[in-house]
Amino acid sequence: MLEENGTIYQIENQQKKGFASAEVFLGLGYKFENVFSANLVDVPFAKLIDNSDQAHSNGIFVIDQEGRVWYLEQGQRRPVPNPQTLFSYNLTFDQLIPANQADLNLPEGATLGFNSGSLINDQGTVWIVSENNKSSFDSAECFLSFGFNFAQLYIGSTEQLQTNKSACTPPPDNSLTYVKKTVSVNGTNFTVHLLTVDTQKVEFITDTAADNECSANCPGAPVKTYAEVHNARAAINGTYFCTASDSNCWTNTYSWKVFDTKLGRMINEADSFTRNEPFIAQMEDKSLRFFDHYSDYNTQQKIIAGINHQPLLVKNGQFAVDYNKLDRKQVNEKYSRGAIGFKGSTIYAMIGLNMTIPDSARVMQALGAEYALALDGGGTSALFFDGEYKIGPGRNTPNAIIFK
Repeated sequence: MLEENGTIYQIENQQKKGFASAEVFLGLGYKFENVFSANLVDVPFAKLIDNSDQAHSNGIFVIDQEGRVWYLEQGQRRPVPNPQTLFSYNLTFDQLIPANQADLNLPEGATLGFNSGSLINDQGTVWIVSENNKSSFDSAECFLSFGFNFAQLYIGSTEQLQTNKSACTPPPDNSLTYVKKTVSVNGTNFTVHLLTVDTQKVEFITDTAADNECSANCPGAPVKTYAEVHNARAAINGTYFCTASDSNCWTNTYSWKVFDTKLGRMINEADSFTRNEPFIAQMEDKSLRFFDHYSDYNTQQKIIAGINHQPLLVKNGQFAVDYNKLDRKQVNEKYSRGAIGFKGSTIYAMIGLNMTIPDSARVMQALGAEYALALDGGGTSALFFDGEYKIGPGRNTPNAIIFK
């Protein structure tokens, strides 16, 4: 559940459905403690939820008085056969919503299977599940080579699934990977959409929609378009920029320094406003460098890609957030947060869900980043990988980070 400007919304089919009253919200079994703030300005409205006796929305897991768990989807209630199946959707029993009579009046559908991407131990054989298919691992070495660990396994039957070829052939290419994962920090779990990139094997590109400095109404593009223009596998949104709702500056303008890889030149070089903020760049020899301030970078040094932004999150592997540079929302309110960091030749680019800026710094630190900067988040958040949005599409953005 997400809140914007005092109204609670449920997201369904990429539309937001508001609740007519607190009584309706509570009557459907939801809890205010599970509501998070979000920027939903670009999400279209759907029909208002005005009756606590109606069936719950698609995508909701409910539990009836006999302890049976159901998944609501396309006007049906699909039985959840065992706890392991529920757990594979990153849910526990205390997160279930009580079923109402309208839920139980829905026709019963097919039994729900494991969540795609789940790792299942079926009587000693480990399978990875994708929709109605399963693939096995030939050996423990093969399993571990994907970056998996045995603590991720669920125990259950995969008898009903179609067997595909082994997951071990061909060997995985881990030079550019995407994963949606849970990162635990000080006992709190955070969900992150993460790109991990070996920049010795993968091209690191920073790109701008405008080919020159732009003072007003600058062009922008979906993150997907940036990837497609470069024929790249992955892309993530770049810097913060002024939106149409910001009356203090021109739409789509920004002062951050972004090196346009395709042009081989820095955009906003002449703008002095962000010269004292951090800068991450890839040098001509492909090494990654961190600069405390953009002004520390010698423009005679040849680079391939680079982006200047704040707040600084991690420096020398340590939490580096300066609270004096954050506003109240950045410290206290939980939104989706973008970040980019690196250690050695490995870049970590993430969109983290329901985080403050300090949360995102601790998550980047936990991921192993030696240096990290925040990127834009909220309604701009977008991560594109292998032909589809993993999160987004978000707003059209005047710059982006691409991996090819």
